[in-house]
Amino acid sequence: MKGGWGWIGVGLILFHFAFPFLVLLQQDFKRRARWIAGLAIFVLFMRLMDMFWHIGPTARVLSTDIPTGAFYVSWMDLAAPIAVGGLWLWWYFGELMKMPLAPANDPYFEGAIEHGHGH
Repeated sequence: MKGGWGWIGVGLILFHFAFPFLVLLQQDFKRRARWIAGLAIFVLFMRLMDMFWHIGPTARVLSTDIPTGAFYVSWMDLAAPIAVGGLWLWWYFGELMKMPLAPANDPYFEGAIEHGHGH
């Protein structure tokens, strides 16, 4: 909990759990898809912060003398999740392009589409 790690821990308690929990208690918020999508992106960002909080304070192999557990952010801390996420998205969308998104011969498909326009 040295340096900035204590503040990150408090932020995780407030914004990774309490804020989404209290927001999702509101009925009006859950009826708007854009707000739910925004909250989902926020929760994913907070999940990255949670992973950083678990991994960051460990000893690092650096050329400078930074004590173990000190608050230090490297460019690799930002580049690694982007690289892994980019590889995953590349594979996911490649697999998604190989198959149709809608069922080909479903007799109830037209009715489902029509029902969806009513909302």
